[in-house]
Amino acid sequence: MDETMTEAINNIESENTDMLPIDYSISSLSWLNGLDTRQKMEHGPLQLNLKTRKEAKTIMDQGLLINGKLCNVSIYIPRAPHCFQCQDWGHRAQECSGEAHCGRCAGNHTTTEHTETHENPCAPGETCNTDIPKSANSR
Repeated sequence: MDETMTEAINNIESENTDMLPIDYSISSLSWLNGLDTRQKMEHGPLQLNLKTRKEAKTIMDQGLLINGKLCNVSIYIPRAPHCFQCQDWGHRAQECSGEAHCGRCAGNHTTTEHTETHENPCAPGETCNTDIPKSANSR
């Protein structure tokens, strides 16, 4: 863990020492969005890892002071990975053994190979690619 994160953990812990009814310890801290987004918004979601469930429950019930502001705390549930090869969920393209499907038109090609350029979008349930049989349009 770098020095900046260690300092941030120490600041959060010391700022909340009198507020929280239990002793707790943050084991790690990380941002869930990129630097560009945080700089534009001047804040962002922060992942705190605590040592015990009791600590986590107490902090979720009480909230945490961060830089003088009371922040809500909740359990982080990551999204299922999305495959940009077959457009399915639960795995990534590097692990994919399925057929390629376009993320724009659901055609039998990768999204990077999508070449259709038209000004009017396809109607719902329709594809702009002719390499898919009509029965597959509802995919």
